[in-house]
Amino acid sequence: MQGIIDSHAHICGKLLFPRWDAVIERAKKAGVERIMIVCTEVEEAERAIEIAARDPMFDVACGFYPNDLLKVTEADWSRLERLVREPQVKAVGEIGMDYFPYETTVPGKLQREAFIRQMRLAGEVGKPVIIHMRLATEDTKACMRTYLKTPGIMHCYSGGYEAMGDFLDMGMYLSFSGNITFELDDV
Repeated sequence: MQGIIDSHAHICGKLLFPRWDAVIERAKKAGVERIMIVCTEVEEAERAIEIAARDPMFDVACGFYPNDLLKVTEADWSRLERLVREPQVKAVGEIGMDYFPYETTVPGKLQREAFIRQMRLAGEVGKPVIIHMRLATEDTKACMRTYLKTPGIMHCYSGGYEAMGDFLDMGMYLSFSGNITFELDDV
């Protein structure tokens, strides 16, 4: 039997990285042979790239998560633009738009600008995108129709059946993450 590939693991973040050895040992015991480490901060990405350079079990994706944009500086953007060019980085993400009414919300205009900037970067380096979309279907589609050059995967997807065809026509894959278990009013 072929091993398992974990295509989306936030294991270099603040929550799991302190327990790295135990997390990886448990994954290996479960049959995981490859892991895409998804990073939403440049510090995470730098750690993940170092790990992936030493161990072929790991690949890296990095980008700015839409709900974290208020803390992203121009220096962070410069670092991201350098990091996505590293050979261990296989995708740009987790990027996108999220209009869920969190306690602190990132303005839609800022989310659109960052999403477009990261899609352009992905196109520039020729790497696929990993997109987070929650309650932002029409704005996400509009941005992607204009700026998407390197399709990838809709990781967090709340577009429903009606929008699936549009994203598939753009060359995207669709995944079903935890939000499919939420009540319809909460997605």
